Amino acid sequence: MNRKLLTALLLLASLAIFSCDGNVMKLLRKELSSADNVKIYFYDKVTGKLPGSGSVVSINDPDEVKHFLINITDEDFSKRADCIYNGSIEFFTGDKSKMNMEFNMEPNCGFVIFQIRDVMQSKKLSEEGVKLLNFYYSKIAN
Repeated sequence: MNRKLLTALLLLASLAIFSCDGNVMKLLRKELSSADNVKIYFYDKVTGKLPGSGSVVSINDPDEVKHFLINITDEDFSKRADCIYNGSIEFFTGDKSKMNMEFNMEPNCGFVIFQIRDVMQSKKLSEEGVKLLNFYYSKIAN
């Protein structure tokens, strides 16, 4: 009986924390507020794997790093089978990794998936966020 009560209380606490998307985004922004650089890893479009160091873009401008956070919307994204991951973004403070997110940068599938407090979250990217990722992809695609 006590175990059922504890399980119910934990479930209610989890729902209270994550029932509002704003709370998730608030936690995300707090978690990454000190991030000052990112690495974007672009996956091979055929194999879906990281092809090598030539497919990694490093951004060391803290203002540009904040741009990535601004372009993650509060809107949940229900992953579809045709929306595969195109890459991942790793946020750093100095040389310490803070968080890794996988993403899709296709116009109709733009989203990121990440973990906050042991709960996976999937959020839509803004149109500008999709364009930003495609801009960086174009730098390595040549």
